[in-house]
Amino acid sequence: MDILTENEKVFVETYMKTGNASEALRATGYKDTHPKTLHAYASTIKRRPKIQREIARLEEAKKSDLLLRKDIINTDEIVTVLASIIKGERYVIDNEEIEGKEITKFKFPSAKDKIEAAKALAMILGLSQPAKKEVKVTHKIEEDMYSDVMKKSMRFIQKKMDTKDVIEVLELPEEA
Repeated sequence: MDILTENEKVFVETYMKTGNASEALRATGYKDTHPKTLHAYASTIKRRPKIQREIARLEEAKKSDLLLRKDIINTDEIVTVLASIIKGERYVIDNEEIEGKEITKFKFPSAKDKIEAAKALAMILGLSQPAKKEVKVTHKIEEDMYSDVMKKSMRFIQKKMDTKDVIEVLELPEEA
């Protein structure tokens, strides 16, 4: 395990909170306020192997912690919520306390909400897949593009040259 200096620890902690290397560098007390200098130096520090290892270690720990938490929504809960939206059942949009009383606001799903929920549920259950589009590039298109570029180039050259000059067009060898 790498031993980090106090400034490196502050840098990593701030970077993990903000995701911004320049902000993390400022938190260490770095004085240069010029944005380019700040960004360049912050990037240099972030690329240091021991800094990268510590960031990776903390990110992995964060993922593990999320997986261990019991209050994270699971797939069954997502399916249940989406199914209730598709059925048109009301759902909670806000909870607030007014004059000491808990007030819950509900919403009934619109037709658009139902359609979006159905699409999401179909994707989760593997019943639909994103549409695939196939694009083919043909040799003819490439030839037309090359020909067009050559014509425009020749017109440009002709405009720039004296009318007495002769333009010779050289044939380029065909590629095998």
